[in-house]
Amino acid sequence: MLSLASLLLLAASLVISWLTLKAGVYRRIPYEHYILLSGSIGVGIYAWRQDPSWVTGGPIFIVVLVAGFLVWYVHWGSVFPRSELRIRVGDRFPDFSLPDSDGKTITADDLGGKQSALYLFYRGDW
Repeated sequence: MLSLASLLLLAASLVISWLTLKAGVYRRIPYEHYILLSGSIGVGIYAWRQDPSWVTGGPIFIVVLVAGFLVWYVHWGSVFPRSELRIRVGDRFPDFSLPDSDGKTITADDLGGKQSALYLFYRGDW
């Protein structure tokens, strides 16, 4: 019964994580997700210590495997690799052609030779 609770906590963690991302809430460290994952692992270990069998060990193995993957993904898998493009103060910004917030394409030439512009780059696939 406790091993089922461990899996339910894991499922709740995944659902809450999905809902927060769907709502547009992005955090570097999703604390609520980690709290539920830790609770899921704790309940699973407790269940396994009470009844050390494959019936209770299987769910804790799944929970630890999924939790490990999710922690890896949040901290390393979704981060862009270091780029070879290095821009220094005074360098000309490279030419580009990107969609703006209205879906129109904007290029470096559209800026009209302005001295400064604000460029926003989003991290990973969040």
